[in-house]
Amino acid sequence: MKIKEIVPVTVIVLALGLSGCVTVQSPEQSPSAVPPTTEEPVTPPTPAKPVAPVQTKAEEFFEFLEYQGYSVAKKDQQSLVDLAIEICDSFDANGIDKTVRALSSSGADEDKWISVTAGAVLVYCPEYEDSFSNTSLEA
Repeated sequence: MKIKEIVPVTVIVLALGLSGCVTVQSPEQSPSAVPPTTEEPVTPPTPAKPVAPVQTKAEEFFEFLEYQGYSVAKKDQQSLVDLAIEICDSFDANGIDKTVRALSSSGADEDKWISVTAGAVLVYCPEYEDSFSNTSLEA
């Protein structure tokens, strides 16, 4: 080969090497001699557990009544929620004793009004729970 032919090839090789397009590896840097990593392997994230839907207060109230053995027809649900809220409002306005006496003298089935009152307290006015913990709802 003539020098005129070698010089352009050498210039191209040097230019590529300097620009980072071509790299020269020593035998110690060959791919088979890659040093081991000290980092721990990355584990994939654990899939999130499904979140239970949040119950509304009305759903909690009816669940309590069902647990007590009462089923409420769809058409009567809103009036029963209104009654539970009225019971709580009456506790606020008239006190517990007066409200319980009024409920017990209403002629309603005692077990039902006790369950409705207990459900109202548990769901709609839990601030009164302590008032019933050591007493019965009987008038």
